[in-house]
This record gives sequence, structure tokens and C-alpha cells, in this order.
Amino acid sequence: MSALLDYRLSDLLLFSPEIYERLLLRYNETIFPLHLPMLGLGAILLLLILRDKGANQRLAGAILAIGWLWCGLIFHITYYDSINWMADYFAAVFLLQALLLMLWGYAAPHGTLVLPSPHASRWLTYAGGALVGLAVFVHPFFVLVEGRSLAASATFGSHPAPTIIATLGVMLALPTRWYSITFLSVLMLAVSGLTAEALGSPVALLYGLIGVSSFIALVGFMWGSLRHRFGQS
Repeated sequence: MSALLDYRLSDLLLFSPEIYERLLLRYNETIFPLHLPMLGLGAILLLLILRDKGANQRLAGAILAIGWLWCGLIFHITYYDSINWMADYFAAVFLLQALLLMLWGYAAPHGTLVLPSPHASRWLTYAGGALVGLAVFVHPFFVLVEGRSLAASATFGSHPAPTIIATLGVMLALPTRWYSITFLSVLMLAVSGLTAEALGSPVALLYGLIGVSSFIALVGFMWGSLRHRFGQS
């Protein structure tokens, strides 16, 4: 039993930080300049949140689905699979989430959740917009904190973590009865956080804070939806 307690999370990692960085460098070099249109889609996503929310749910769902689809098919299956045998399973989750996001967008505006007050809605919009802004415009520079090159940065739409964070931001800003589909995002952010922790990255703490906060918000949406539903019956 004591031997098991001596294991650290990094001991379970299937690759070294150097191998992971080389993978990111090769991946980014291959897909460039895809990062630029993806960043443009991220900027559009932020504008959609700050403008009329309900009418933009379909476009937001489509943009997010593109990111999840790309990360599942290209990042995980084509590249990450070469250093992590679990990449195919992660890809399956990403493809499923892409499908759910497309369905969520198609269901607009019927999927919106009635919030307790416009004041609460405004603050949720600010919080969700902040997460999207973080994912799109700030996340690429996290590699500097990790001591890696900007050429290995992770950007929205082409890398998992910023795409997941942006999704959580959108779902926070556009509260929905489809809250259950966001649990997949929380799950995959936990995987990203554990990977970052195993790699010794200080960004792992931020991933954890975002994941826990998003989970609490989702549970709150679930509770609010149930109260509203039974209150009307």
C-alpha cells in the first residue's frame, strides 16, 4: 500500500514533456495558418455572446462544433494518438460533443433556460464572455508561463483545452436546458488539467478552477430548471 502512495501523477504519464512539446510544434507547423481563421471564429463567438443572445445560438453551436470536430479528428486521431493510446477514446468524446453542440444550436431558441432575473443573466453573460476571451486571446500565451516556445501554443478551435474553455463560456453565457451536454466539456477539461499537472504546468490550477466553477454553475442551472418546471406545474 505504501508503494502505491509513492506514485505521482507524472509517473502515469505516457510521454515526457519534451515529447509533448515536439508534438505540438510539429502539429502547429503542419496546420498553419489554420490558427488564424480559427481565431477569427473565436472572435465572432465572443461578439455573438455580447450581442443578441438567443438569435445567435445556432451560429455559436456551429462554430463550437467545428472546433470539437477538428480536435477529435485531426489533433487526437492524427497526432496525439502517436504518443497516447487513449487519444482515440478522447476523440470519440470530442466527436460526440460536436454532434451534441450542432443539435443544441439547431434547437435554438427553444433550449434557453429561464433565469431568475435580468441581473443574473447579465453577470452570466460577462462571466461567459470572459471565458471565451480567455480561451481565444489569452490561452495561446500560456506557453510562456510554462517555459515553452510560442510555436507550441494551443489556440481555440485547433487545440482541445482552449476549445473546451470557450465552450464552457458560451454555455454559461447562454444558459440552457441542455445543461447535460456540457458535462462532457467539464470531463475533458479535467483530463486536460490532469495532463497539465503531470507535465508540471502551472496552468493546471487554472483548468481546475474553471472546471469546478463550471460544474457548480451547471448544477445551479439544473436546479433552477427543475424549480422552474415544477413551479409551473
